[in-house]
Amino acid sequence: MSHFAAYPPERPDARRRHCLASAAAGLLLPGPAWASSAPAGLPGPLRALVQGAGLPLHSIGLQVLAVQGTAPPLASLNADTGFQLASTTKLVTAMAALDLLGPDYRWRTQAHLQGTLSGGRLLGDLIIVGGGNAMLRTAELRSWFMQMREHGLDEVWGDIVLD
Repeated sequence: MSHFAAYPPERPDARRRHCLASAAAGLLLPGPAWASSAPAGLPGPLRALVQGAGLPLHSIGLQVLAVQGTAPPLASLNADTGFQLASTTKLVTAMAALDLLGPDYRWRTQAHLQGTLSGGRLLGDLIIVGGGNAMLRTAELRSWFMQMREHGLDEVWGDIVLD
């Protein structure tokens, strides 16, 4: 299977920026001290964060596990309670994505040819692999298919497979 095209095109000037640590630090500023005392089982720094959060203990859930191994939790508070995700959680997830992918990252939809391209005919399948590109619109899709045509793909004598 050969790689044929990606939309949007790769950008060689993509840079990685590190903003997760500073942004996460801003999310941990202590609030009013009206939370009840934290459980004694939490390590000191974590206990201080929980106590300084300004929230009742029943509204905080956490569980800290070792990355490797099957040891019991290193710290736990209301770990068996279900919680609705807050905006802060979404921000941390977005900041982690920015840190890992960079601000110039673009989700890519790719096309792969499975077969032989001869005289403008693909004797096989055109496999389109979606990459999470929420901005791929009809106009961009038409442009992308025109680019494929400019690169010699006129007919598909197989299936068009969407993945």
